[in-house]
Amino acid sequence: MARNKNDQRPSTAKARAREAARLEAERLKQEREARARRRRTVTIASIAGGVVVTVALALAVFFTIPRESVENLEAQPAGAQSDGGILIGKDGVAGGDAPSAADAVTVEIYSDYMCPYCGMLEKGIASRLNEMREAGEVRVILHPLAFLDSYSNETQYSTRALNHAAQVAKDEPDKFMAFHEALFEDQPEENTDGLSDSEIVEIANRVGISAEVSAKFGAMEMSDWVAAVSNQAMADGITGTPRVFLTQPGGKRQGWESWSTGDIKGAVAKVKEGKDPDDQ
Repeated sequence: MARNKNDQRPSTAKARAREAARLEAERLKQEREARARRRRTVTIASIAGGVVVTVALALAVFFTIPRESVENLEAQPAGAQSDGGILIGKDGVAGGDAPSAADAVTVEIYSDYMCPYCGMLEKGIASRLNEMREAGEVRVILHPLAFLDSYSNETQYSTRALNHAAQVAKDEPDKFMAFHEALFEDQPEENTDGLSDSEIVEIANRVGISAEVSAKFGAMEMSDWVAAVSNQAMADGITGTPRVFLTQPGGKRQGWESWSTGDIKGAVAKVKEGKDPDDQ
């Protein structure tokens, strides 16, 4: 599909990287100025170092798509939370044993499988975050969303990828993390068709997901959950991805805006001490 003439985003990988750096610098400047004016933990409209989904667009989608409470849905991934997140256990299993919110810093990540900045975040912090999770130092909740269907040439890649990931989390929760990470490893570029279902099945096979589970992908059995969690995120003020929030044990929840540094360990340490994760 030809590039929309009104789309001013850079078209090459190198140009996108430069643009990402510029956006990140600008965002950090704005964040410092905002903190000087007032201390806020969550912004209503944010660049979040990544792809922008405007408030107007988010609200338009939110109010036009029929909404159903996440909790009321029959088909749920293992580890599903009432706000749409998926709790990841210390062993990497969706819904597995994890420290309580009172005992460890909670790390929440909102992402979209089509979002290039979400891929940057994944590559930047995944290994360190996994180590901390396995050691019981953090409580990890992932919030995969379907915000960017409009960037996949009408193939609804974000919705399909999340549906398939949710199906894995429901039926083979021990394979969810491997599948989640593999979807980012093989992440397609924006404004392409994304991966076909057959290509996603190949990824599923590669990480050990059974043919019985991958055969369900085409039926889109988790599509209601996908719509519900994406709407819930917008209702909660999430208007773009990626977003990362850190919550002090028994304390407040704060946005981590400087995630591009990759210093998740340092950010968690600051929050544990009651500090702002973005403090220098």
